[in-house]
Amino acid sequence: MVEKFLEYIIAEKRYSEKTSALYKDVIRLFCLFLGIDTKDLDEKIFNAEDISQWIMSLKKDDGLKASSINTYLTVIHSFWKFSKRRNKSDVT
Repeated sequence: MVEKFLEYIIAEKRYSEKTSALYKDVIRLFCLFLGIDTKDLDEKIFNAEDISQWIMSLKKDDGLKASSINTYLTVIHSFWKFSKRRNKSDVT
C-alpha cells in the first residue's frame, strides 16, 4: 500500500521527488515505531492512540519542533485517507 501511495502522490498529486522521499521517510519512521514493515501498513493497522504515542515520542525522544511534527501528521493523515479510499474501493 505504501508504494501505491507514493506513486499516487507523484502521479496524481504532482508532488516532487523530494516531497515523495520525505513522505517515504516519515512512513518508514512511523512503521519503525509500530514495529511493522512498511509493506504491512494500512489504515487498519494503526489508530489514534498509536499516533498520539508516536507524537509524544517524537517530542520527547527526538526533540522535534511543532512544525516538523505537523508535517509528520500531514503525511500520516494523507496516507490514512488514501488507504481508506483504496480499501473501500477494493471491497466494492
